[in-house]
Amino acid sequence: MIPLYNSNAISKIDALYISDAKVPALHLMETAATNAWNAIALLLPKSDSCNILVACGGGNNGGDGLVIARLLSAKHNVTVLFDSEADKISESTRTNYSRLPDGVLVFKPTILLDDINRRLLDNLNTEFLDNIYTQFDVVIDALIGVGGSHLLRGPASEICNALNNLHSIKIAIDVPTGVNANTGQAHANAFHADHTVTMVGAKPGLYLSAGKNVAGKIHPVSIGERGDLETSNSSGAILTMDDVRTFLPSRTGNTSKFSFGRVCVIAGSQAMRGAPALTAHAAMLAGAGLVELHAPAIHPLTPREVICYECAPTNDGTISKRATESLNEAIGRCTTLAIGPGLGRNSETIQLIGSLINSCMHDVKLKVSNRKKYVVLDADGLQSFSHLEKPLSQVIITPHVGEFARISGIGVDDIIDDPLTHSMNFAEVNGCIVHLKGATSVTTNGVDYFLTVNGNAGLSKAGSGDVLTGIIAAMLAQNLEPLVAAAVASYLHAACADVCAQSQAMETIMPSDIIQTLPKIFPL
Repeated sequence: MIPLYNSNAISKIDALYISDAKVPALHLMETAATNAWNAIALLLPKSDSCNILVACGGGNNGGDGLVIARLLSAKHNVTVLFDSEADKISESTRTNYSRLPDGVLVFKPTILLDDINRRLLDNLNTEFLDNIYTQFDVVIDALIGVGGSHLLRGPASEICNALNNLHSIKIAIDVPTGVNANTGQAHANAFHADHTVTMVGAKPGLYLSAGKNVAGKIHPVSIGERGDLETSNSSGAILTMDDVRTFLPSRTGNTSKFSFGRVCVIAGSQAMRGAPALTAHAAMLAGAGLVELHAPAIHPLTPREVICYECAPTNDGTISKRATESLNEAIGRCTTLAIGPGLGRNSETIQLIGSLINSCMHDVKLKVSNRKKYVVLDADGLQSFSHLEKPLSQVIITPHVGEFARISGIGVDDIIDDPLTHSMNFAEVNGCIVHLKGATSVTTNGVDYFLTVNGNAGLSKAGSGDVLTGIIAAMLAQNLEPLVAAAVASYLHAACADVCAQSQAMETIMPSDIIQTLPKIFPL
């Protein structure tokens, strides 16, 4: 599991190193920057000596850059671009500036550090910047670190714009300047890194929104020897394939189909038979012991292993309230519900779904083996969200951005800018699990969260979400904790797309291809 750290967590970890571990701030900076230098050494061109530009600000990120510049100068030709104002230079940064060897050329566009009381001499030496486009093999950005935002002011924006135009390998320290470490929002002139060497661990903003497009490859480095101080304060995580098997139940000789849950899929309409068939098929192949499908019409390609029931239809061909009794019976014998794909938007159907979920949440007679009965609510089923009684501790919603905007009242652009915060706030207020689908998907219960960073644009096709709903339901049926179930399912879903993309164009990946790839990616 890859831990994630927001800016508050990083500040807390720094403070704990200094207060609890008794590590002086200057020593902490030296250790962190040395670890970053070791990582950078592996990213440099394979030559005896490189020309390297290190752009530093006056804060601790700039201090890290100055240490890195000093260490690199033992082998390489190093130039430091120092941008800061007198009142923004940290004590550790000031000290590390004084430690730069004589051979390091320092260009200071805003102040002269050796005379802190002298005012600005030159706002921006454009002649210097105009002449460096081909001089440097590597550019290292240490202007603004985790405490910065996407709102660049002053010369920093112009400097980043100039650095982005250099024909060099570009490496950011901690986060690229101009990127919000928490949200991923990025300034138009944010530093565009090929690599980001990030302190303690990765920041969520390196994977979200525009930050994902400018961070490049992520290289986490520790800042000290107290790994417990670091990992215990992570704010979220990214799953790996090694994690997946640890969550899946063992398949011993003493188990039966009832050991792995019974999924009830309530979905579909006479006009949309394929969506529920995909959901049921995915649930079966992802490990559920039994799968029932309740729909007004059954697609002929629904796997024969799925137990199928036709529901009474409305005049629109959606599920009628006349199916209430049979659906309640099905809910009573199942452990997990998958509701919504292809359901349609008939008001009678939507009200029926709300009533069924409310009964499922509150009627103890509907419990199976004393297990809570969880609901995965997706697609058209999300239209029933306003009918549900809060809190929704047994409900996982799986909206894309447009659906999330409709049920939350939050603007689409606002969600795109900060999907993590909006997902977490909504989950906390409503007491549910939110799995917000996107290029980077967010899974959260309002306190903890996972990001899904694998996958590709091959998933951008109708039916992909229906498959994901089935996989989540299968994970829940196998008794995974709901937050973990949604995160594991999302990881597997995305991993299938990555495998498919190895042998076919992303345009040709079908949701059925994702299902058929599940046996290839399930960890043994």
